[in-house]
Amino acid sequence: MLKERSLSRPIEHALQVGVLVFALDACAGGQPISRLSPDNESFVPTLTQAVILEPTSTPTQALEATLSPSPTEKPIFTTSAYDFWMPDIHMNQTSVGVLGCGEGILPNSKDIFSSGCSGQNNLFLVGHAYDVFKPLRDAYHSELLKIGQIAYYTDGIGVLHAYEVVSIDHPTITEWGKGSWWADTPTKVMTLNTCDDGEVAGDNAYRIIVRLVPTQVPSDWQEIISIR
Repeated sequence: MLKERSLSRPIEHALQVGVLVFALDACAGGQPISRLSPDNESFVPTLTQAVILEPTSTPTQALEATLSPSPTEKPIFTTSAYDFWMPDIHMNQTSVGVLGCGEGILPNSKDIFSSGCSGQNNLFLVGHAYDVFKPLRDAYHSELLKIGQIAYYTDGIGVLHAYEVVSIDHPTITEWGKGSWWADTPTKVMTLNTCDDGEVAGDNAYRIIVRLVPTQVPSDWQEIISIR
């Protein structure tokens, strides 16, 4: 699992030098770096789908079964490490990289990143609003994003966890910069962070912040993920 960690330096100091804002924010570009596991080893996850077919007596029957599977057959999902889904806002499986507190701004717009600058128990996930977190931004503005929705996340060994939305905030950049959303929390939480425009397109004057708490994984999670 992603290791819980305390801040490597006081938040106030990090804000002064600008490191914390860069490592936590989703509104600036950067140079690509390798996607890392918490142990700083190269890691490229995969999502495997397989259809299990009954044994057949002849190659012809096997071919027919492959081309025309039974309506009762369903995809079997094998989860991989560090992936994120949020079916209720039509966000499909997305890779989650790890960004250390001293590694600067987000390296690319295609992946979600877990920030090493966040406080203990706070899984702080950041992503660009016009790419990987576009479904989140669109859902906020269309009011599709709601309290009670479920997101799914796999940890470092591929174990699936479910998180329920408990709050949705839209702070200004000044309010966001005070640090309460990425601070330590007494219990485990997940926080989603992306940027949003103000009066001028591209000014990134606001942030969209979604707070989630752990909940039970539904028994039909495979079906939920596969049909949306």
